[in-house]
Amino acid sequence: MSWDETIPTIRPGSMDAETALTDRYQITSHLARGGMADVYEGTDNLLNRRVAIKVLHAEKSADHEARERFRREARSAAKLTHPNIVGIYDFGEDAGTYFIAMEFVKGRELQSYLEASERFAMHDIVRIMGQLLEALDYSHKHGVVHRD
Repeated sequence: MSWDETIPTIRPGSMDAETALTDRYQITSHLARGGMADVYEGTDNLLNRRVAIKVLHAEKSADHEARERFRREARSAAKLTHPNIVGIYDFGEDAGTYFIAMEFVKGRELQSYLEASERFAMHDIVRIMGQLLEALDYSHKHGVVHRD
């Protein structure tokens, strides 16, 4: 059995650990679910690095308009290089599954940080909001508007 035969191909709606996208990206675990896509941790087998892989929901993959929005998101974000904005590495499609491969940032999600803390210190609020506003300012100056 060849290496390629040991990697299952991903199909819309059947995403789980140890599946591959375009034989390059190996999914290892699920990180988050959003309104349009799921985000997974994975490995870029070509460059041997950890990546985050955003996968358009299967029901959205059938919608041409949703696919175009997803593609535009990848293109717009790929133009941005800023320390507070995740880097985009690749956009692709594998057997009807659309994905964006991006920089994997190890850390804690802001949501879990908010849920775990009853009260924030003022310096933490200023630091977090400062980073957020710097990223928004940079993206707006480059014609990208974040809609979430």
